[in-house]
Amino acid sequence: MIAGIHAEARRLGLDDETRRALQQRVTGIVSCAEMDSSQLGHVLDELRRLAGRRVNPDRARLLWRLERESTELGVPWPAYVMGISRQMFGARAPARIEWHDPEQLRAMLAALLYAKRRVRRHE
Repeated sequence: MIAGIHAEARRLGLDDETRRALQQRVTGIVSCAEMDSSQLGHVLDELRRLAGRRVNPDRARLLWRLERESTELGVPWPAYVMGISRQMFGARAPARIEWHDPEQLRAMLAALLYAKRRVRRHE
């Protein structure tokens, strides 16, 4: 199953960091070696689901990076990022995080990284 996960991730154009972020999002575990067969199956199902939707790998990487950075910052995912979206784009803000285009996601990531640096300075 691990080989299947790696093959599906390559087919989607995901790098190792992005694949590991997906694994953590789906199972809470970063490494395939630490997962049981049920968890590996869930990761494989998610990769196959994404492959069926023809996900833009750049967009997927940005979403996973936003999720990872917001988790590291300790803010609720995706509510905090959606708040950033509403502040930045106002009425043009998509209703769901998945509906943002890559340019919007990059702008939101920059704002989130700025907030993260600001919090670290005050610690």
